[in-house]
Amino acid sequence: MKTAPVPTLADIKAARERVHGLARETPVYSSETLGRRSGRPVFLKAENLQRTGSFKIRGAVNKLATMTAEERAAGVVTASAGNHGQAIALAAREAGVAATVFMPLDAPMAKMDATRSYGAEVLLSGEGFDEAQGAAHERAEAGATCIHAFRLSPLALPGSYQVRLTVDGKTLTRPIAIRKNPLITDVTLADLREQFDLAIQIRDKTSEANNAVIQIRSLKTQVADRLSKSQDAQLKAAGDKLVKDLSAVEEDIYQVKNQAGQDPLNFPIKTNNRLASLLSMVASMPK
Repeated sequence: MKTAPVPTLADIKAARERVHGLARETPVYSSETLGRRSGRPVFLKAENLQRTGSFKIRGAVNKLATMTAEERAAGVVTASAGNHGQAIALAAREAGVAATVFMPLDAPMAKMDATRSYGAEVLLSGEGFDEAQGAAHERAEAGATCIHAFRLSPLALPGSYQVRLTVDGKTLTRPIAIRKNPLITDVTLADLREQFDLAIQIRDKTSEANNAVIQIRSLKTQVADRLSKSQDAQLKAAGDKLVKDLSAVEEDIYQVKNQAGQDPLNFPIKTNNRLASLLSMVASMPK
């Protein structure tokens, strides 16, 4: 079965370094009461002591830290009923990135106010999360990066897996079974397989597009460096033409004119934005 790439230990350590300083290292407490009732040791991670009151700040900070300068300039958008929105708002404020959070009309007023207090623009949309998420998708079409509250990549298909927990140098491994939502009766396992495969294909194409931009910019830098050391007019003309052609391809993949928060509204979105928005929509379909 094809699955999304599993983060390596190096990836996890790099993420830890990125969130260090903003996210707190919250304590782990044992619970005698829950331990007696369950017949086994129970440990509680006190994420209520975390910044913004939940674990969500880690993912938000890590996501913002891995965005390019162009992506940051275009801003971020998300949908949330509270915790995720607060985390994105704080992480964006600390990174100097404009953030818009769509919240359903029934979201707690305290969480709306907290999200605003962290510097995000809060917009109310719809009676529930799905409507707010739809509004966020529409805003992302203008060029902002949409950060989903709980899906950033294709999820695993129903099946048997293992989960591993490491705390204070001790590792515990247990089997885990992922089952299809029994409340959704009109979706078969074959449907889920097609959805998963499509999401993987879109994700891979998005990565290809982003990697192409990185390679193009590297080539342009190399060409510019070579031309700066040459007095050959013919070589300079050929190099200038190559840079122009590479720039044309880059501009077809990525909106290079985005420099300020309002720019995504002024310039058309490009291939990578469309792919990212499509992936978010496919991955958020009912499971």
